[in-house]
Amino acid sequence: MESTHSINSFPNNPQEFDSDERISFSKLDKKFILVQDDGTEYEFDESLKKWRPTVDEALLEAQQAAYRVAGVDENEPVDIKLKKRKTEYVNGEGEGGRASKISKTSRAPLPPRPNTAVYVTGLPSDATIEEVHALFSRKCGVIAEEIDSGKPRIKLYTDENGIFKG
Repeated sequence: MESTHSINSFPNNPQEFDSDERISFSKLDKKFILVQDDGTEYEFDESLKKWRPTVDEALLEAQQAAYRVAGVDENEPVDIKLKKRKTEYVNGEGEGGRASKISKTSRAPLPPRPNTAVYVTGLPSDATIEEVHALFSRKCGVIAEEIDSGKPRIKLYTDENGIFKG
């Protein structure tokens, strides 16, 4: 059916809708509806400020039937399949040739952490952690701190009897 008016001739200003007898407001949908003389319905899209044809349920059902796939339940949720990662190839070899996949174990090993510990001998037998920290942090640089307590990481060794070794 050919409509008597084009969409461009419909009013686009909501203030003009009251004066047009073809336009009514649907409280259920909270939209303006325009019905032409031939029965064609249009909805006003507030965001676009344009009229668009309403979806006819019979037309929608006919289109769904045309695209329906036999043996597939439309109401069943779809399982999202995990995408496989692309295989990483080394030496520029493609999928067709002898390609070896890069593994985590084939990466270069990390270099060992450097030992920053300093062992000092010849300390006086009455030396305390505070005295060692004050002297060595002033003369030798930064002394590492314990993560938990924030105290300096200084250890004074003792023998089996608990006497300071110096």
